[in-house]
Amino acid sequence: MKLIQSNRLNTIKTLSLAQPWLLLIAAVIAISIWGDIAQTNLWLVISAYSIHLILFSLQKAKQAPPLINKHSIYNQLKNAIPFFIDLGFYAYLLSLHGGASSGATFVLFIPVISAALQLARRTAWFITLSSIAIYSFLMWQGVAEHFHHLGNSFIEHLVGMWLTFIMSSLLMTWFITQQKVAIKNQAKTITKLKERQFKDEQILAVATTAANAAHSLGTPLSTANLLIEEIQQSPNQEAIRELAEQIEICSKAVHKITTTARNAQPENQTWQSVIDFIKQTTEFWWVSFNNVQYQLDISKLPKDKSLLVLTDFNLQMALSNILQNAASASLQNNSDQIEIKLELTEQYIQIQILDNGKGVAPDLLQQLGQKVIPKSNQGMGIGLVLANTSIENLGGRLTLTNRDFNTGLGTNSLIELPYRILDIE
Repeated sequence: MKLIQSNRLNTIKTLSLAQPWLLLIAAVIAISIWGDIAQTNLWLVISAYSIHLILFSLQKAKQAPPLINKHSIYNQLKNAIPFFIDLGFYAYLLSLHGGASSGATFVLFIPVISAALQLARRTAWFITLSSIAIYSFLMWQGVAEHFHHLGNSFIEHLVGMWLTFIMSSLLMTWFITQQKVAIKNQAKTITKLKERQFKDEQILAVATTAANAAHSLGTPLSTANLLIEEIQQSPNQEAIRELAEQIEICSKAVHKITTTARNAQPENQTWQSVIDFIKQTTEFWWVSFNNVQYQLDISKLPKDKSLLVLTDFNLQMALSNILQNAASASLQNNSDQIEIKLELTEQYIQIQILDNGKGVAPDLLQQLGQKVIPKSNQGMGIGLVLANTSIENLGGRLTLTNRDFNTGLGTNSLIELPYRILDIE
């Protein structure tokens, strides 16, 4: 948004600098061809106006366009001065070359349009009224000087041109200033929506982290309760040590919630090698689930390129939850094996987690990850909902399919993440 606004301001600045010079060049060419080049006063005025344009261009090139600083009366008058000089110069040229009957009267529209685009509404209307006053003076001067030589039809023609100029100037100023207000209000609305979205993302990040941590606390707390019962029956140092380890896991999870709440911003997401991320996450998960063996297959990834994925803590927790679900499903089917396969497509890196469980009932496949399945006995409850949310927040997606539900070969949890390629020299 800031880049678009900056480009828009630069365009307005460039046009406002070039427009007076183009008109001056056109006027000099026209005077040289059709005008009286022997008029000394005319060339003095053109020279003075040229000096004004040089000074104005140098000043404007060093500072922001008047669109930025327009609220005080002093700044409004200061910004309006160049437009009054333009109007005065154009009026002088027109008075020497036909006045209101000249075909070049359209130049009086240019300060009107420029002021409506660049200046505050009040100043723009003042420039418009000044332009109308100048046109009216030129028409009155021409009619008064040549009244006896002009026919009624030509006078009516001049009056029609005058009314057309007035209506056109008023309509253009009204339309442009209204559009400016609408664009400004729209920009404010977009800014507020972006700020609200940013706050919502922060809240979602904290909520997702808290839910992930709460979900991960379930296993150590259950273990701690069993150890407490064991200690109460027959105290021993090994049980106490293990209990301390489980409590430490819980403390780390709570600390992670606090840290994420303080730093829950999209900037904290990092691009990481997908292989390093998978290895770190599986090692982190396997510490608390080492009764299951896993096979990591990365043979289908290119050897000459480093593949990067956008990661954060919630993605690590999402993958850990899916691994835990796969491990639980395999153990329930008397197997201690799961497979992790990585493949590359045009848009995504695919991470397949294959378990040896009994599979998932087909009517539940569409619901898993979208909403919590109450009393899930397949190790797939709130964890998959949290995992799906975390993956989608990073531009990925989660899909669950049965490997072969009829033969009981388990479930394929497919994680697809967008990636970047880093060439390895």
